Amino acid sequence: VNYDSFSRIFTRFLKGNHLYDGVLYRENLTNYYCIKTIVKHQRFLAILLISIAASFTFSGWFIFLYPFFIILKYLINRKVSLLETFIATFLRDISGITGFFFFFPDKKLSEKTIYVKI
Repeated sequence: VNYDSFSRIFTRFLKGNHLYDGVLYRENLTNYYCIKTIVKHQRFLAILLISIAASFTFSGWFIFLYPFFIILKYLINRKVSLLETFIATFLRDISGITGFFFFFPDKKLSEKTIYVKI
């Protein structure tokens, strides 16, 4: 399954499915093991945040780290075009940031224990 396909990413973006990633980041911000998993799976979001912070702190040239790593990702794994890879990665990262700060689901699922008589 190719998750960087433009049609797949665009439909998931319109449905708002990537917003839940940001909610998971926010809800598990203090969980060490969850943070390791998030950084492992969302390394481009981490690169985006680091490049934005470095461009404000040091020099504006650091903002080009993000597209450089996306091009590197494309060169390693050429399943879709460079434009699709860039758009898919960027939409996923922007949705994660938006979900972190602005998305609050209406209802939270609660865990229930159901006892069944055998």
